Amino acid sequence: MPIEQAGRIIGKAAAAGGSVTVADITDATDLGKDILLAVDVPALLALISALGSSGDQVLDGKLQLNHQLVLKSVQQTDANVIAFYFGEDDGVIDVAIKATGTVDNYGQIAISVRDDTENLINALTVDGASKAVLFQPGYKVHIGNSAVDISKITPFGGQLVACQDKDAVKTLLGI
Repeated sequence: MPIEQAGRIIGKAAAAGGSVTVADITDATDLGKDILLAVDVPALLALISALGSSGDQVLDGKLQLNHQLVLKSVQQTDANVIAFYFGEDDGVIDVAIKATGTVDNYGQIAISVRDDTENLINALTVDGASKAVLFQPGYKVHIGNSAVDISKITPFGGQLVACQDKDAVKTLLGI
């Protein structure tokens, strides 16, 4: 941008009835001033593209975070919910992620999905206090590539899975 454009008037000064120019903005970066002075869309897009693509930004309508997103509740026991709506806006949440904390600083996160009953079901919960992963009854749990459904495991199967080594298995089997 030519230097002489820095004197371009962008508004009226309230106090003395004078003009405010881009050069008068003392807390703007040079790039910010250049963006204000852009004379057409191609020039503006060129300046915006010069910002790069490595930081937090919106690209093609998608928020992209380079580092982290921090959500902080006002009170430690408040639930923080991120809700997702898909398709036509029917006012019903399709997927939700709920994060909570206890006064003892244990965390819990739950993933809920709308199912064929049109209800939002808490399908999966990870609980820091009990150190447990909990699944909604009726939902299958698949482990690994075999996709074995362990949600209907028998009590004996549970004992077998709980064995720590081959000696524990032999003891359980009585051999």
